[in-house]
Amino acid sequence: MSQRQVIAGLIAFTLVVSLSLIPEAAPQSGEEVTVSLVPSADAFADQGQPSQSFGSADVLVVRSQQSGNARVYVFFDLSSIPRGAEVLSARLTLHVENPPPFERAYWCYRAASSWSEGTISWSARPQTSSIYSSSATVSASANSVTWDVTAMVQKMLYGIPEQSWPNYGWEIFDGQEDSGQQVETTLHSREAASASDRPSLVIRFAPPRIDLVPQSTSMIAQIWVQIIVKRLSQGGPLITVGDRIVRQDWISTGTLTVHLSSTSAGGRFSLSPGGETVDRVTLSEGLTQLSLYYFDENPGTAIIRGSTSDYLAGYYLADSETIEVIVDTTPPSVTGVSRTPESPAMGDSVKVSAVVNDTGSGTKDVTLRYSIGGSPTWIEVPMSLQAGAYVAYIPSQSPFSEVQYQIRATDNSGNVAETPIDEFTVGMPLWVYAGVVVVPAAVIFVVLRFVRKKP
Repeated sequence: MSQRQVIAGLIAFTLVVSLSLIPEAAPQSGEEVTVSLVPSADAFADQGQPSQSFGSADVLVVRSQQSGNARVYVFFDLSSIPRGAEVLSARLTLHVENPPPFERAYWCYRAASSWSEGTISWSARPQTSSIYSSSATVSASANSVTWDVTAMVQKMLYGIPEQSWPNYGWEIFDGQEDSGQQVETTLHSREAASASDRPSLVIRFAPPRIDLVPQSTSMIAQIWVQIIVKRLSQGGPLITVGDRIVRQDWISTGTLTVHLSSTSAGGRFSLSPGGETVDRVTLSEGLTQLSLYYFDENPGTAIIRGSTSDYLAGYYLADSETIEVIVDTTPPSVTGVSRTPESPAMGDSVKVSAVVNDTGSGTKDVTLRYSIGGSPTWIEVPMSLQAGAYVAYIPSQSPFSEVQYQIRATDNSGNVAETPIDEFTVGMPLWVYAGVVVVPAAVIFVVLRFVRKKP
């Protein structure tokens, strides 16, 4: 064989292996996805050659023999599947090249520490865990062997760190090691020439979803409305909260970029009311949800949508919500107008209060307007909210001043409400009236006494 043919063969083999590592494309929509993965690493470790690595071998060996056991290690990269996916089933399959001479039970344990295909050996093999382990029977005529690893894959894909396991792959071994006679099975590795002979992990899952939660399904045009963006699993682990068992369906592991859109040309999103327009937000590590705001200047029906391109189509469900955008034409209501004191006198400042409500776009500002002596110039004083009522003060005026006043309330859509003009006349204080009576009486009293003393 020429050098050119050898190089061409190597290129072809590399291309086949590379293509086989790409997960199956998911359907464009639906509540369920099936993906078939091939290993990123596999190897076997031989007790009889404890320091030897077999990561590049085209076969995997499971053996039971006293002082000569062999175990298989296989790792699948799960990063193409989003955290929070609800795993409906997961099947790990190895294809048999040479079956055992008689039926054997092979166990599949979860690897509990990291390992490398190029360095793993019997003396340097990973720790393993038997929690959720799986067993499969291999007959003397078997073509393949499959383990149910659903529970283990689910734990690796939970979206909550405290409930999930790291993914280090699996260890496969004979359930009765240290046999007096050699009992061996050879299986195809990921280096097998035929793609159909390579190990596979077939996972069927319900994808997680984006959830948009508007503060309201109707909004006033040109008024910002809050929206909560969540990422949720369709399943999730069951946990105990107090005396209740609840499903922990929120996702806080990893990052997710959510793309935002609206069918309304006048719609836009921002992280704060009136802030810079954004067309995407990122739920970062540890974040289950975040708040943003939506603004629409066009009345009508708007459909807002949240989606992601972080995964293959169908791997993460988008969400859309319909919002009715209406125009607020109703001004605020102003009730309970009062002044204190009711009959002001010289030296009294007058407290004016009123209750203002706006069920549409909300109250923007409330102003007290007043004029003195019929002047065409109105003085405006902002009213502040105190204990449920808006309050402002008219300063004290000179006696007999005529004061006119009214309240003006404006909502966020620009609608204005004005109360009828009311008025009062500033009176004299009581001590002045008392002086008008007491002083003349005192004078008369003094005069009368003086007259009585005359001889």
